[in-house]
Amino acid sequence: MANTNVYATLDQLKESYSKQLLIRISNFNDEDDFSDYQDDNLTNALQDASDIMDGYLMEGYSTPLNPAPDYFKPDCMTIAVMKLIERKGFLPDTPDAQLYEAGKDIIRMRYEKIAQGKIKISIPDSGGEATAVSNVHAEAPTKVFPKTTLDKY
Repeated sequence: MANTNVYATLDQLKESYSKQLLIRISNFNDEDDFSDYQDDNLTNALQDASDIMDGYLMEGYSTPLNPAPDYFKPDCMTIAVMKLIERKGFLPDTPDAQLYEAGKDIIRMRYEKIAQGKIKISIPDSGGEATAVSNVHAEAPTKVFPKTTLDKY
């Protein structure tokens, strides 16, 4: 069962993407006049995107995250657009294909890694900001020249 918490709102989606794009990809019936948004389809896509994100997050977090990291909003919108384009259909080597791939890339490069434990999320307190933290550990070789030697140059 889908949750009713989404990481981005319909208004945020409409502010972030062009009206022409959202009208075109939210009208699934090609006989429609394409004069206005299909808000139900846009809202369902945002819910689907949030559910996809939560599916990956469930591996290590209680979902839905609230408050959520700031980057969840654009991720949710990009995945929602991907889902709309997927439902509408697209041709390879078109702007729609690029938007579709952008959604797939976010899932692959962020959410799959979160599910695998390769990326950790720091969850903000109310009103705070969260960032993704990776488990990268770097080591450097010991210094070849001590500071006293370098000061001579």
